[in-house]
Amino acid sequence: FKMDFACVLGKNKAGYYYRLQKLVEEDAPFGNPSFFYDYGLKKWFLLLPLPIEVAAPGLDPSRVCQVTLGTEQPILADFEGKEVRIGSLEEFRYRRIRIDEALRRLQVASRFSKGGKGREHKLSALSRYHEKERRFTHDQLHKCSRALIGQCVRRGFGTIVLRLEKE
Repeated sequence: FKMDFACVLGKNKAGYYYRLQKLVEEDAPFGNPSFFYDYGLKKWFLLLPLPIEVAAPGLDPSRVCQVTLGTEQPILADFEGKEVRIGSLEEFRYRRIRIDEALRRLQVASRFSKGGKGREHKLSALSRYHEKERRFTHDQLHKCSRALIGQCVRRGFGTIVLRLEKE
């Protein structure tokens, strides 16, 4: 049983054409292929997992990045004499103050909201803002730590030593 088909790649932003050509010409390895039919578009799609060559970062464990965690400057990284500041306390405080002000406005407004459906329903907007504040803090910490790791990988530092700022 043999079936011929045409492969249309559409917008080729990820270099699939070259990968597919390499697969056909050089008999390169690939994963378990499968077909998928989209009933909305009335088209068949070939799902062909291709291996991606990922270059491992060249990290040297003997190169040490000294990181100071503080209150005024969230992260101060020392890359063998070159200091890099990551994060901004002013931006963080500004956003937290805005969330606190909105929370205060909601607390005042909740006194005048119509009752009758229980305390949890009446204060549901307040609980959303508490969650928003928690998510914002978590997101900012994640962004700062990700920026630090990115700097270390770009510069080839394999070890990070964390220190707390002394008052």
